[in-house]
Amino acid sequence: MGESEQIVNFRVSRGVPGQKIPQRSGIQIPYLEYYCRVCYLTVNRSCHPLGSLTMFNLFSAFMGGTAAVDPAEAVAAVGDNRALLIDVREEAETRSGMARGALNLPLSRLHLAADPASGHHDTRLAAARKAGKPLYLYCASGARSGRAAGILKQHGFPEVHNLGNLGAWQRGGGAVLR
Repeated sequence: MGESEQIVNFRVSRGVPGQKIPQRSGIQIPYLEYYCRVCYLTVNRSCHPLGSLTMFNLFSAFMGGTAAVDPAEAVAAVGDNRALLIDVREEAETRSGMARGALNLPLSRLHLAADPASGHHDTRLAAARKAGKPLYLYCASGARSGRAAGILKQHGFPEVHNLGNLGAWQRGGGAVLR
C-alpha cells in the first residue's frame, strides 16, 4: 500500500437506503445501503474528490462478498443442469429479455422464496439446495444480484455467484429469450 493509501474502517447500522454516512477520516461516502455491516475500503488520498475506492473491495463489501465469475463457466454449468441461474430483476424488467433457463425470483421477494418456513418458499430453489447446486445470479447491473447473493448465503446456500448482468450471460455464450 502506498503512502497516499490507507484502510478506512467504519460501521453502518441498519438504516434507510440513501442515508448519508458521517465523515470518518475526512471521507464522506453517500448512499451506502443498509446491507453493510463493517467495511474496509482502500482509499487513494491523492485522487479527488473522495479518493478512489478499489472496486473489488467495494463490491466485496457491499454486494454479497462474491468473487468474480467466468460467464462461459456459468453458461456451461447451467446448460448441463449442474447449476441454477436466477434473474433477480422485477417481473416487468424481464419483458425486455431473460436468460434461457433462468428462474425469475425478484430481489423484493427473495427472502420469502429462500426461507423453507415461508409459505412462499420456492420449490426449485429448495431442490437446488438439496442437490448442492451452485447458484448464479444476475440483474440489470450486478448490484441487486450482489445483494441477493448475500441474502441466499444468509439462508444457507453455500455456493452463490454474482454473474452481474444479462450482458455477462450473453458474453459467455448464453441465449436470451425475448
